[in-house]
Amino acid sequence: AQVTQPPSFGIGAEAPIANGLGIEDPRRPGQQVTLQQAQAVCAQISRATKSFGIRDIAGFARNNCVLIQGFYAGITCAQIEQLVSWCQTSGLL
Repeated sequence: AQVTQPPSFGIGAEAPIANGLGIEDPRRPGQQVTLQQAQAVCAQISRATKSFGIRDIAGFARNNCVLIQGFYAGITCAQIEQLVSWCQTSGLL
C-alpha cells in the first residue's frame, strides 16, 4: 500500500498523556502530525489491538468512540475513524 500524508487530527494536549493503552497522542497545538508520528501511532494501535484480541479495528473504533475520546483530549469520532482508515489503507494495520 502507498503511504500518504496523514489526515489532520485536530489539536491535542500540550504534552503526551499516559493512557495505559500504549498509544501516545502525537497532536500538539499549532503543529500538524508528521508522517512519522502517524506511522508510530498506527504501530501502537496495532500492538494494543492485538494484545486485547481486537480483530475489527475500524468497528471497534466506531462502536467505542466515546471510550477512545476519554483518552485523547478534543478528538472527534470522525478523526478517530479517519486515523484508523488511514492506517489501514496505508497498510499499517
